[in-house]
Amino acid sequence: MKTRILFLFLYCSVGNWACPIAVHGQTYTYNAEKDIRYYMMDKKDIKKLSVGPTGQTYVSSDEKVATIKGNSIKAVSYGDCIIYAVAGGRQSVFARVTVGWQVQNPILPYSWEMYVPDTEAHNFDGKIYVYGSLDMEYDGRFCSPYYISLMTPDLKRWESHGYSYTAFDEGNPYPGKILWDSDGNYYNGKYLLYGFYEADYTI
Repeated sequence: MKTRILFLFLYCSVGNWACPIAVHGQTYTYNAEKDIRYYMMDKKDIKKLSVGPTGQTYVSSDEKVATIKGNSIKAVSYGDCIIYAVAGGRQSVFARVTVGWQVQNPILPYSWEMYVPDTEAHNFDGKIYVYGSLDMEYDGRFCSPYYISLMTPDLKRWESHGYSYTAFDEGNPYPGKILWDSDGNYYNGKYLLYGFYEADYTI
């Protein structure tokens, strides 16, 4: 869910907040590279996409792998392709599609280059949601200020809808700090996301 989430008992609006942040003397900015959708599909699978703004269309980077039919992706043959959203003459990356897959972690395609440790899994409405940190090179370590959430309806085809929370989000009390060990829950009509910031041993 990328609407409003309860995080560390504070409401935070999840969005693309982008400003330079200084961490340990280095300046970092929000990295949107992994903040897109990822879909694992098998040949002949069809994935219906949400209806975007008026006039928005979708385009496949490789129609030998997947094609667009209206607001749906149709898997054609094994490989990877990018789905672009096109609106107002502008094109932006919407999703990465992997048709057929070899997996790691042990569930994600190698081509996603996504390393998700410290995971917690939950069953919401018959689907499995996995919450975890997203490991990448950051501040001289292999950690990051990003959380990612994965979803599967069948333990075979996995999806990610981008970052579930970042240390660059507006209103964040510790901008740019590394995030560890997230978890999710559903309580009183709300989806909750829990997490921890790295310790600051100088305090």
